[in-house]
Amino acid sequence: MTVSASRRVVVALCAATVGMCASTLQQTLLATATPTIIGELGHRDAYAWVSGIYLLASTLVLPWAGVVTDRVGARPMYLAGMGVFGLATVGVCLSHSMGMLLVFRLVQGVGAGLLVPAALAVVGLLDDDRARGHAFGLMGLAQVLANVVGPLWGGWATEFIGWRWGMAATVPFVVAGWALASMSMPTAAQPAGWWRVRHGDMALRSAGSSLAGILAMAFLLGGVMVSVVTFLPWALQAVHHLDASAIGRRLLPMLLASAVGSVLGGTLASHRRAVTGCWLLLLAACAVAAPGNVTALTLGAAGVGLGCGAALPALLTRTQTAASAGQVAGASSLVQLARHAGAALFLPILGLWPAHTLAPVASAGLLISLSAAAVGGLVISWRTS
Repeated sequence: MTVSASRRVVVALCAATVGMCASTLQQTLLATATPTIIGELGHRDAYAWVSGIYLLASTLVLPWAGVVTDRVGARPMYLAGMGVFGLATVGVCLSHSMGMLLVFRLVQGVGAGLLVPAALAVVGLLDDDRARGHAFGLMGLAQVLANVVGPLWGGWATEFIGWRWGMAATVPFVVAGWALASMSMPTAAQPAGWWRVRHGDMALRSAGSSLAGILAMAFLLGGVMVSVVTFLPWALQAVHHLDASAIGRRLLPMLLASAVGSVLGGTLASHRRAVTGCWLLLLAACAVAAPGNVTALTLGAAGVGLGCGAALPALLTRTQTAASAGQVAGASSLVQLARHAGAALFLPILGLWPAHTLAPVASAGLLISLSAAAVGGLVISWRTS
């Protein structure tokens, strides 16, 4: 690789990271602003859909966008995604009814679903697994930091300058990502029928049976991580009666540990048993949380953040290594799809514990369920390594 080509890849990676951060920031700052938005625009019954419709749209677009990205190159898909996302963000900021807001949130989700496979495909330009692991780790670190900054900025902006201006703060990220991608990301000649995706295009046979194990582990990781983020605040409130500010402080170690894990996982991604070590760490975290007191739950959640943060770069690196050169974006997008599917399935199933049992029993049941998921991931990892 020439020096100029190396610089283009670095710029392309920066563009990819900016795009992923813009998507993450929009979600996390909106979470803080949603109660105010509902109070202003009405329709309390639409509370869950403010975030849910975005996640649904981005998830449904991912498989198609991944296959098409492999055909036309990262640049066209990334620019299209960032363009759609940016215009929809402006629409969200200008919304004066809940219906208008939800429509633009849907379009935002489509834009995010387009740009994510393109951003992941850029990592495939790197020469070896170690470099890819470092790139995924740093990209994950940036997203975790966005997860921390988003709620803080969203809360401050909603209180002092208004939620519309708070959400508009992501527009400069869109402009910067667009500019960086225009000068660096690769493109390809568009084949006839480039937009058509058939079932056979999604098979990714070149990845072989190893992809099935990777997707199964991504499914479990997505379920475990979102369950801890969702049900830890519930346990701290229902079992230990902490207030909102105290719960926020108890969540911070998990987010910071996830950032550390992302860098660590990227560094160790090329090691054969890296993912196995992550599952062992998740099991240990469940054991630490077993006493059920506030300190144990906080430390256990931090262990989960560390393990999940480290596992994702390793899984994405293994995916791109297993897939052929023409299927990198498609395979990577399937990993993201599996994570989303795990989150979508785990929440309603594990939600049966707090819905139908006493809080202390439900807390123990949730911990046992997460331990079982970690054991399943450990078995799959050992068999596929």
